[in-house]
Amino acid sequence: MEDETETNGRRCVLCRYFYRYYTKGVHRFERTDLGICRRRQNIVNKGDGCDCWEFNGRIQYLSKRAAKNMLYEILLKLSSVRQIMQELQDEGEDD
Repeated sequence: MEDETETNGRRCVLCRYFYRYYTKGVHRFERTDLGICRRRQNIVNKGDGCDCWEFNGRIQYLSKRAAKNMLYEILLKLSSVRQIMQELQDEGEDD
């Protein structure tokens, strides 16, 4: 039997119907290699593929947006710290 993943290059991990399973770790939830295919209603490996495959185009968009939001929050915190440090330095110069 021929491996479907090699013939079409479509892996379940990039499919819109693939929902990954997570296990609880010490500090966060860890990704597993298994998930459920909502289209075929069975458990699949992330490297599998099938004829029902559809690209999940949101993967890159969501990760870029999440990174942008996180960087913005870090920038706000850093500017607050900078302002506090500058105020402390200004108070020290007045003495």
